[in-house]
Parts: sequence; C-alpha cells; structure tokens
Amino acid sequence: MLKDCLDGNDKGIRVNFRTNGGLFNLQRLRAKTKIREQLVRELLFADDCGIFPHSVEDLQSLMDSFANASRRFDLTISIKKTEVLCQPPPGVLLDKPSIIVNGQKLKTTKTFPYLGSTISDDAQLDHEIERRIAKASSSFERLKDRVWKSHDIKLETKIALFKAVVISTLLYGGETWTLYARHIKKLEAFQQRSLRSIMRVKWEEKTPHSEVLERAKCCSVESILKKRQLQWAGHIVRMDDERLPKILLYGELQQGNRMVGRPRKRYKDSLKDALKSCNVPLQSWETRAEDRASWRTAIHTGGSMI
Repeated sequence: MLKDCLDGNDKGIRVNFRTNGGLFNLQRLRAKTKIREQLVRELLFADDCGIFPHSVEDLQSLMDSFANASRRFDLTISIKKTEVLCQPPPGVLLDKPSIIVNGQKLKTTKTFPYLGSTISDDAQLDHEIERRIAKASSSFERLKDRVWKSHDIKLETKIALFKAVVISTLLYGGETWTLYARHIKKLEAFQQRSLRSIMRVKWEEKTPHSEVLERAKCCSVESILKKRQLQWAGHIVRMDDERLPKILLYGELQQGNRMVGRPRKRYKDSLKDALKSCNVPLQSWETRAEDRASWRTAIHTGGSMI
C-alpha cells in the first residue's frame, strides 16, 4: 500500500550523502559529482508508520495520497491514533499545523512515542531522559522488596540484576542519543541513588561516586553510553551503502542552514567525543570498524580508560 501511496508523489525530505571520504570530513559533501541523493518519506515498522515532509503543505499532500491508497486497499485510517508533530527550526515559532484526513483534523502533539522512544517537538532529549528515568525507577521499585532488601541474595547477584533490568531500561536507545552535560548528570544521579540503596551506603558516610562504582564493579553511565555509541557506529559502517541508517549518518539535509553562533550538538559530535575518550584515531576508525572483532577489542580496551 505504501508503494502505491508514494508512487507519483515526490514530497519528503531530501538528503545528500556520500559514504566514502571520511565521516568527519565535511568537505566531501561539496563534491557535486560524487554525492548521491535520497528521498526520505516514511519509516515503516510492523503496523506503525511515520511520514516525514519539510512543510505543512507537503505533509497534507502525502496524507492525501495515503488516504486515497487506503481506500483503494479497503483500509481505514484511525484518526484517534494518528497524530502530527511539528519540529520547527531553533528560534522559529510556528502555528499548529492543520492536517485534514477524510474530512477530520488530526491532533497535534508535542511528544510522540515511536518504537519505545520519545520524539519531541523541540528535537531535544529532555522528555526522553525523563521518561527513561521514570521507567527505570519503576523497574527498580518493583524489585525492591523481593530482591534489593533480601538478605538471602548475594550482592554480586543484585548488581548483575540491576545491570540487566534497570540499566537496560534506563539506557534503552542510548546508542543514538546526542547528550549534553545536564542529561548525563541526571542519568548518573539515578544510577548513584540506586546503587547506594542496593549497597546500603548512607549519605552520612560521604562516600565518593567513584568508590561506589568501584565497589559495585560498575561503569559510569557516560562510559556505558560511549561504548554503546561506538558499537552502533561500527555496525552502521559495516552496513550496505543503501541502508537508511548509513545514509542518514553520512549525509546532510539538502535544504536548510545551521544557525549562526554555536549550533546544537549533532550525533557526529557525540561520536567524535566517544572516539577521543577511547583513544581511537579519527582518521582510521572506519577502517578498523569494518573488522568486527578488531573494533570490539578497540572499544573494550579504550572503554576501560574512560
């Protein structure tokens, strides 16, 4: 149905990309004869689909095509489950978009959950971080009486369960996050509260965070996230050039310019910081990442120094 819907409609987000020449070499995208173009219009996963255009007019055009295709396949669009999220450029205020489907106006939202993650209208991670902490806190509390307070379970077992259940919930999707210091501070604070509760470390003891991590044999949240980002980046490097994650990582938007002054951090900036922290050379990391075993060794060795 999506193929039938999108045939003949050229609306969407155009991305220029080039997978050779080095990820951090921005000049490689200025070679007009070597770059390629990709039109991104939809992300389909099971029975969920997101449609992405550059403007309200383009979105209305895509939704009209989607509604017409649905009728041809005798399917019904659930208006209650279909929402619109607008992400304007930084510093730009836009009115709520009015998108009509089958004569009904779609609801406009500020946050949108997709595949377990939260997408917000300001393109920031604050809502997602708060949601992940809330879910991890809920997981921690459910195990409090039967596990954390139990005297029959060894501390090593409790810590292992904490890593498997709570930390996994807390950092779900962290491979793709672009974090600021305020986000890391909140995540680290949650980890410290949880570990001190499990290990019965009282605040009066004034135990440093580093000592708590050492006694629990745990890595800091920042260290875990950096290693996960490097693992995910290596996975993308080994993908075929036609895969969408690789196109988006190695590409840039065809339309729009970054703001004057200090711009927002990009995923590439977080990745570069992780590479430097693990002492992986920026010039040769992609070549090394193509060999999975060598890349895992580099991450494990470099991650121990974070």
